[in-house]
Amino acid sequence: MRTTRPSVLFVMPQLNAGGAERSLINLFNELPTDCADMSLLLLNKTGSLLSQIPEYVNLIDTPSEIREMYGEKKSLQMRLWWMYANAVSKIHTKDDEARRQYRWKKFYSSKIGMLRQKFDTAVAYISGESLYYLVEKVYARRKVAWIHNDYESAGYHKGFDEPYLERVDDIVTISDKCANALRRQFPGLKNKIKVLPNISSLSAINKQSLEFYPQEYSSQGCNLLSIGRLNPQKGFDFAVDAAKILKDKGLDFHWYIVGPGNSKEINGLNRMIKRNGLERNVSLLGIRDNPYPYIRNCDIFVQPSRFEGKSVVLDEAKLLCRPILVTNYQTANEQITDQKNGVICDMTPQSIAESIMKMLYSPELLKQIRHNLQESRDRWSTNIEDYVDILTNVG
Repeated sequence: MRTTRPSVLFVMPQLNAGGAERSLINLFNELPTDCADMSLLLLNKTGSLLSQIPEYVNLIDTPSEIREMYGEKKSLQMRLWWMYANAVSKIHTKDDEARRQYRWKKFYSSKIGMLRQKFDTAVAYISGESLYYLVEKVYARRKVAWIHNDYESAGYHKGFDEPYLERVDDIVTISDKCANALRRQFPGLKNKIKVLPNISSLSAINKQSLEFYPQEYSSQGCNLLSIGRLNPQKGFDFAVDAAKILKDKGLDFHWYIVGPGNSKEINGLNRMIKRNGLERNVSLLGIRDNPYPYIRNCDIFVQPSRFEGKSVVLDEAKLLCRPILVTNYQTANEQITDQKNGVICDMTPQSIAESIMKMLYSPELLKQIRHNLQESRDRWSTNIEDYVDILTNVG
């Protein structure tokens, strides 16, 4: 039976422990449960955060044709077709983003039917195939695209994305610099672009951070932590090279990297670790369902990224009052003020290593950073009303 509340659908590829995925869970936790009839569709119903979806959110059954395309279980006929689609797409382009776009346009789109349910508002909460599916296959009075990265730095393909962005009502991004990049790329769509910073749930993060002490952490020396997907954007190759410099300087430390990666990314970083003799100093921990105890108990949280939009994990580290080191990617100073609530260094392994050493041997600096972070935490508030407005205002 239809209620008077608006119906809202979120579309995501899956629900692994990435920044966009965690920000969606945080958003669900902060939204008033009675503001809308909330639904979530995952193209592939997998991910370590599935258990954290609140009860009031309806997890829609993924349509069978999508489940076969994106899931692990495929019929023989679908597997052969899927292998052919991927092979042709790889021949067309070696770029991963362009390959997925080609695959959607030439193969996936024609085999996927319209979603049967209708909604007042539908949201692609991440760019890429979630957006293409939203625009082509979902009935909704309003459609919203969410872009979590700096569009220019991320190397997205404007020519493919623009026709889809033209067909949504709002384009939401997470920082002023990300919005400006979108306005430069899509000047004709500038009136659609809005800024809503990612939501971080202070109460949920604090509670989860106390659940355990990481058994991997060393009781001696310094525990460094980085979190993110193991792709080039996150700069973990910088981290491994910086770790070699720290080891050569005689620092007693262990650097833990939490996050998912494909076999190519994992093997590449492990080869770097082995080549530099860092097996006792750097560990790839993979996905952790609850990363917050790792953040709470690290000595320095290091983000060696090449680019970011507005980092979810940085906000989480700030809420847990951990000393933070970030590289000077374009949007870094939107979250970190150098020497105040963290340290910003050059985007080189040498600068990362030198900054870690400086922080460890500057107890007064670390004390001041923690103090400033605690003061900011005490003033923490969310802009949840703006989220409710964009999700429920259907005219």
